[in-house]
Amino acid sequence: MNLEMRDFGAILPMMVLFGTSMIILITDLFLAEDKKYWNVILSFTAFAASLLGVWLVRDYNVEAFGGLYLMDRFTNFFNALVCLIGGMTLLVSANYLKLEGVDRGEFYALLLMSCVGMMIMAGAGDLIMLFLGLETMSIPIYILAGFRKKRPQSMEASLKYFLIGAFAAGFLLYGVALVYGATGTTRLSSIAKAGDMSSLLLMGGVGLIIVGLGFKVSAAPFHMWTPDVYQGAPTPVTGFMSVGVKAAGFAAILRIFMTAFPSDILMRHWQEILWAVAVVTMSVGNIIALVQTNLKRMLAYSSIAHAGYLLIGVVAASAESASGILFYLIAYAIMNMGAFGCIILTAWKGQEGDELKDFQGVGFEKPVMAMVFTVFLFSLAGVPPTAGFLGKFFIFSAAIKSKLYWLSVIGVLNAVVAAFYYIRVLVVMYMRPIEREIHPSDRSIFARGPLLAGALIICAILTLVVGLWPSWFYTVASAAAQTLFK
Repeated sequence: MNLEMRDFGAILPMMVLFGTSMIILITDLFLAEDKKYWNVILSFTAFAASLLGVWLVRDYNVEAFGGLYLMDRFTNFFNALVCLIGGMTLLVSANYLKLEGVDRGEFYALLLMSCVGMMIMAGAGDLIMLFLGLETMSIPIYILAGFRKKRPQSMEASLKYFLIGAFAAGFLLYGVALVYGATGTTRLSSIAKAGDMSSLLLMGGVGLIIVGLGFKVSAAPFHMWTPDVYQGAPTPVTGFMSVGVKAAGFAAILRIFMTAFPSDILMRHWQEILWAVAVVTMSVGNIIALVQTNLKRMLAYSSIAHAGYLLIGVVAASAESASGILFYLIAYAIMNMGAFGCIILTAWKGQEGDELKDFQGVGFEKPVMAMVFTVFLFSLAGVPPTAGFLGKFFIFSAAIKSKLYWLSVIGVLNAVVAAFYYIRVLVVMYMRPIEREIHPSDRSIFARGPLLAGALIICAILTLVVGLWPSWFYTVASAAAQTLFK
């Protein structure tokens, strides 16, 4: 394999993040406790530089490293989205880490390395490369989930995520082995042209890949780990997992199923499987979320339900549905990260602030925070004119055009059910008396620092901007999705 400069240009955004993570691990050894903010500055600079790298290679359409890594508009879209998610995670994490006493350089290095894994997954042109990206993403998150090692819930979350993640990786790897046995290759473009697409060996491999990736995107019945891990992990890590891992998982699903398994015979089978998985995922997520009193668990089941909506787009298997998925991931990243940021803002006296009762009366005691949280909840519920509404609209309309009428109806009914538990939070905020005294210094949205406040305000504004003026965002998403159908 002859390496060219364009091969290294294709991985420029990843090289920036990886290099910075190594620098942080070294420099953190020499930073005094009152100088730890340099880790935030270095990490944020890395995401900005990586985003610049995404722009510099925006016109690339190459198969780098002999086809192992594909740099195209689809990869570039997800690279930019990962930088956005990573940057937002930094903003909501900085002051939280200080309050929890875990402001260490390893956190930032692990965050950067996990983002590298997400980028590898989005551009993987080979199933082996996909697996490497999956592990590069997952291993740092296993550690981040248990970063508050003095809290048993955090350690429990880390261990559960690690054990379930190991099983998921095993399923995926066995699936890759079966696909290789049926086709003689792990290259995505070659699988689509190889042999008998109706062989049981190949179908078994596809099924195991669905199981492996289903664990990562929290699709039912592979969702069991999600509520416990989301509740036990540090809140910024939970937000990062909920949007970053889901985005990387769906990037891999779209890349694999639209590139390697597009044949009519094989597609019919995996569409039937994913049809059922989408219905179960939406229904389980929304129904169980109705009875949750812990907001992190509620948002965990909400995340499961959103995975079901996104799977509708995968089942539709069209350029339009893929565009809807990418648009939805933009909206979901903004609104869900903002929602978890609001939970951080409600923490008090060493408490997480993630119980429903902790939000009683904050609509009047913390009006700005309540207002931005309202925007996020409306968007998650799919209320116009927010970004979440248009995300659902694009996916459901694409499904209808693909004649998935019953699946669309089930999706709309689930969205109606979901509105109840989101609105319940609003009722608690604005119509229930507050049960604890709030110090005047905690009433401001800046109570946990300007970085968190800035992140919440930016996310709220973007949620409305994407919903009111979606054309540019949808055009970018559509251009990226078209790459998969050429």
